[in-house]
Amino acid sequence: MNFTEVVDEVLAIVKRPDKLAAIRREVNMAVTYFSSATTFSRDLYEHTLSIAPNEYTQLVPLSSLLRFRHMKYIKRAGTKNYLKRLAASELGTSCDNQDKWYIAGSSINIAMTALAPAIDIAYYQYPPYLQSTAPVVVDYWMLESGWPMIINRASAKVFADIGDDSSAKLHETYARIDYADFFATNEKDIGFSE
Repeated sequence: MNFTEVVDEVLAIVKRPDKLAAIRREVNMAVTYFSSATTFSRDLYEHTLSIAPNEYTQLVPLSSLLRFRHMKYIKRAGTKNYLKRLAASELGTSCDNQDKWYIAGSSINIAMTALAPAIDIAYYQYPPYLQSTAPVVVDYWMLESGWPMIINRASAKVFADIGDDSSAKLHETYARIDYADFFATNEKDIGFSE
């Protein structure tokens, strides 16, 4: 299904055309909720990022990483030299910080022992904001097979908003059951992560 079809299904369930804006918002919130529940492989984004080739330390603004949610790894480009994450408890101590990275404020701080013109970086992304308004139509992979949980979660939230608590609880239960099935059948990324 696509975003428009999911919104139409929720509208058919709640039967409140006056809540169309709330339905669109709740569909987006449901997608974000389920996407953030685990590290699904399809939310992993890997790319090569050019850095200053003559600097051992680098500062990468998080704003340069589209919809950044959670880091998986950083390594020197074209190598298997993974940088280790510096634990928050080690910040400000005299620990060894070579070939390590950490997030502070709005940046990723990187310290390497060898120069490199680029780094390979992999991170999990938040889903895009879904919409169906021309000229931009944005959809998301989770709607392909996870539409039942999205529809039920969004319906539950709209029912709760209009004060129909029994329908809200029923659809929230359906959403949890649907998510359990979706979780069991979709690939999670359980490998190396920093």
